[in-house]
Amino acid sequence: MKDLVTLVIILHNRHSNLDRLLEFYDNFDSPVIVADSSAEKHVFAKAMKANITYLYMPGVTYTQKIEMVLNKIPTQYVALCADDDFIIEQGIYCCVDFLNGNAEYVSAQGIILKYYKNTIGRNLRFDMLYQGDYSLTSENPAKRLADLFAPYKSLLYAVHRLTVLKTAFSNAGAAVKNLYLNEYIASIVPVLAGKHKDLNVLYQVREYAEISDDKMTDNLDTIAAKPGYKDEFTSFINHILDKAAGFTNMSREQLKEVLIDTLNSYADQIKSFREIKIPFVKRAGRVIEKIPIVGKSLIGNRRYSQSKLSVKKYLPAGDYRELEKVADVLNKHRA
Repeated sequence: MKDLVTLVIILHNRHSNLDRLLEFYDNFDSPVIVADSSAEKHVFAKAMKANITYLYMPGVTYTQKIEMVLNKIPTQYVALCADDDFIIEQGIYCCVDFLNGNAEYVSAQGIILKYYKNTIGRNLRFDMLYQGDYSLTSENPAKRLADLFAPYKSLLYAVHRLTVLKTAFSNAGAAVKNLYLNEYIASIVPVLAGKHKDLNVLYQVREYAEISDDKMTDNLDTIAAKPGYKDEFTSFINHILDKAAGFTNMSREQLKEVLIDTLNSYADQIKSFREIKIPFVKRAGRVIEKIPIVGKSLIGNRRYSQSKLSVKKYLPAGDYRELEKVADVLNKHRA
């Protein structure tokens, strides 16, 4: 099992995060590749284990970096990990085990939580990032594509069959720069190639911060409407059509129509979400937060309790031990 999957850590200028990740994966024996596009090389606090490969690739885009590193992977499966997130070892192996026994599936992941960066070193707060089963099991590729976005759950960090993900990213670096379009490539092409499974196991813990790359990057609603993105969006569409050609029995024009309709519908969802007015309960909470001395504490405790109940509803009891490991590393390496 350990020789079947490679973990790729995507690093860019957050060197302290790599130190904590390498500590977290100290007992992980599968191959690990650190793909570093930082302005400066990482200075390792201690000698790297034999299973870790460090690739320094400055000056490349996020998409180019993934495309390049996928060509260096020796295993049948691959999982990508952002430098501020955690992919759970047991979750990876559960996904590999499932994919080994189910050839019609090309990707798998499990339960995904988020941790609030501003609670590290205090009462660390975890919450659900997604709730429910997002498996994509239709025999029809067009139906799987529609289901991917209704509602959407990113497959970028899932365990993928290497051959499929390599196909998805082959020459993508020349076509795509936007981070969201990069993410959609890693979700759309595999879904057209085969089924996706969500397992009932803790798989990933992602960072949530008020200011982060995803909040600073234009998403599909802006990309589809903004003239400045026209060439890149066209290249993105053509790239997917080129890579998915062998995965469906649809003609290029049929697939293009389905793809454009699906993406336009999702862009409308994003736009509608942005326009939703702040609920009364949230507005009331902001007022209470401003009460001197006790306001922030009252709201913080309430949010923590709500998050705890939500996680308890979905997370298997045995996975709390893995969550404790994440908490220990985060608190130890807090900035």
